[in-house]
Amino acid sequence: MRTFFRLYWPWLLVLAGGTVLMVTIALTWPQFFPPQSATAPGRVAEIAAQSPAAATTGTAISGTAQSTAIHNSANLPAAAPTPGPTPLPAEQLAHSQELHRLGDTVAARSHLAALLDETGLERSIRLQARFQLVKSYLADAEYSQALAELDQLNVEFPVAAGSDAALDTSLDQDLAAKSEFLRAVALAGLGHYGESLAAYTRFLDAYPQLAAAIQPRIARTHLALGDAAGAAAAYRAA
Repeated sequence: MRTFFRLYWPWLLVLAGGTVLMVTIALTWPQFFPPQSATAPGRVAEIAAQSPAAATTGTAISGTAQSTAIHNSANLPAAAPTPGPTPLPAEQLAHSQELHRLGDTVAARSHLAALLDETGLERSIRLQARFQLVKSYLADAEYSQALAELDQLNVEFPVAAGSDAALDTSLDQDLAAKSEFLRAVALAGLGHYGESLAAYTRFLDAYPQLAAAIQPRIARTHLALGDAAGAAAAYRAA
């Protein structure tokens, strides 16, 4: 054995030294050559620069901005509706007549007043609108207002006729005669029975075929005046 060590001890020293060197390299290798990440180098730097707190803050800021945008959009004023075309005067008149038929006389008068305020209104529309306005007042037993509108209608008849200055159209004649009936009703409502009888008579002169409907009204007007004989004659004429 001693002979073996004397012959081979230099080689044993070399072998032992090599073993120590390999162990040392194995232990220190990660310090000098760290393992590579599967993440791309550019992304590594980005992730390293952004801490978890920064990432969380960025998400919060993004959410806040989105919420603010939604809130602001909700507070934006709604777009104004596009106004429709203005109804023609004839359509406005028809609408007023429909409101009257449905019993909404206040709305009917409002539409009629607006229509009568229009400049350059066609004569036939103006006369019909005024006539309808009288009927609306009578429907609500507003006799004084109805009578005032009838007086205005009488003024407008020759004006509406223009250069003719006469009631030479069928519409004018029809409205003029019918306005006498409305006048009779308004006067009777105000207690002016004598004037009411005269208006009824003028209406019957234009529409004698309506005697069956008008004579009973005349009879009641006679009774209001205490004229029983006149009332009896009116009932017989009905």
